[in-house]
Amino acid sequence: MEFARRVGDPIRLSGDPDFPEIAHITNVGIDAKARRLGAAHWHTDQSFRNQVSSITMLYSVKAPSQGGETKFCDMAGAYAALPGPTKRRIEDLTVVHRHGVSVAARPGDHVPIPPKGWDQSTTVTHPLVRRHPVTGQKTLYAITGTSQGIVGIEQAEAESLLNELCDLAFQDRFVARHRYRVHDLILWDNPTTMHSATPMSAAPGPEDTRLLPRISLHG
Repeated sequence: MEFARRVGDPIRLSGDPDFPEIAHITNVGIDAKARRLGAAHWHTDQSFRNQVSSITMLYSVKAPSQGGETKFCDMAGAYAALPGPTKRRIEDLTVVHRHGVSVAARPGDHVPIPPKGWDQSTTVTHPLVRRHPVTGQKTLYAITGTSQGIVGIEQAEAESLLNELCDLAFQDRFVARHRYRVHDLILWDNPTTMHSATPMSAAPGPEDTRLLPRISLHG
């Protein structure tokens, strides 16, 4: 927690009275048919809020002997690979975001779990193409996970475009996986990446336990 506060401004993620900025990702004491699947879809942390997140960090307290990896996608690299006409087409578009199943959900994606008390009718907008707030690099932003449409475009066309961008972005050449070991500290840049958990069943024994405290910082 001290490290996170040195890096930035942590977002309140839970009802923990001592550390509300920490959310615990675990496969212990959960509904194995629901909660373990909540992050098993491509998404960008906090893209359903007006104020986006800059960095997310996970610290591996316990790591399973198998499974539990996180996949990451390089959205800046995907944008750079777009043909010129596509870049010009999407340059000034604005995407509608709402917590729930995205219109560009990928095959195998699972239903996201809303934050406790979150009003799922809350709708916000973000640019489809963003510049990184520090580097200025252009990147695709949150093209699935919370994307529900595009301002000023018919819904069918918006869904087609978002899915087309997803098909390009989630190619193997833009995707990396991280398998956790105990004491790993992972940080990623939310403006230029998307990520997805891999589904895990409830831990049958200590060697299968995953415990990852998570902190996201305001953008």
